[in-house]
Amino acid sequence: MRRVALFALALVACAAPAQFYGPKSMQDPGSGRRAVLAPQSQIGIDQKLNDYVPMDLRFTDSDGSKVVLRQFFTDKPVVLLPVFYECAGVCTLELNNMAMALGDFKKDFAGQDFIVLTFSIKPTEGPEFAQLRKDVILDIYNKRGAEEGWHFLTGSYDQIKPLTDSIGFRYEYDKETGNVVHPAAAIVLTPQGQVSKYFLETEYPVGELLASIKEASKGRIGVKVQDDSIWNCIELDPITGHRSLNIMKALTLAGLFTLVALTVAVVYMTVKYKTKALKPGDDTEDHSA
Repeated sequence: MRRVALFALALVACAAPAQFYGPKSMQDPGSGRRAVLAPQSQIGIDQKLNDYVPMDLRFTDSDGSKVVLRQFFTDKPVVLLPVFYECAGVCTLELNNMAMALGDFKKDFAGQDFIVLTFSIKPTEGPEFAQLRKDVILDIYNKRGAEEGWHFLTGSYDQIKPLTDSIGFRYEYDKETGNVVHPAAAIVLTPQGQVSKYFLETEYPVGELLASIKEASKGRIGVKVQDDSIWNCIELDPITGHRSLNIMKALTLAGLFTLVALTVAVVYMTVKYKTKALKPGDDTEDHSA
């Protein structure tokens, strides 16, 4: 039922494009030049297992302190989450579900056994956005010591881009509108900063997530996963050549989902009614003379 509910939430996110998807051209915030939107294949994940993330990149933590990426890599594996904090769709699902999955660990805790790094892919977001999101997520996670184990970072474009490139995270940003088009991904890194495991959905099976963290802690590298997720509400408009929300596809999926839900409900109520009708002693008709 949880997966069904998440599917419904995804359809809602797909049906609210104004916050995420924008104009017919994009602006590189690093150069100020404008360019035509690239094909949809530019948005996605290249699984760069065994590659290292650059350690000298500089970010700002949610409390406003300046940090260097390498300071988070000591003797613990790292769970890396590229998001943007104002995102009310896929990013919210990712963060909430990660907090719940990590919260289900019985003996392993952020700060003690692993580190979680959430960083914004949107250069215009500052630490105040990170702090607001941190307050919500750590309240969901609700584990002692999480303040030191789960960090929410922001940074400039010239620091964000090398990090996203190193993990194969391909997205587009429009400086004029603030729109970000991006995939969903969580990446588990070894204590040395090597890419060990990808999660390409917005929910994380507790056993698989814990196992991947433990494997990464030993420096082990996993295998590529198939990207068959539904978290892609953008496609190229064949008429205009620009990326847009496929409303018909979203409505079709929503209609199918509603039909399935109604069918299940009707079957359930029918079976329940028949079962009750067949129970002995339920006849309340008065047969007395």
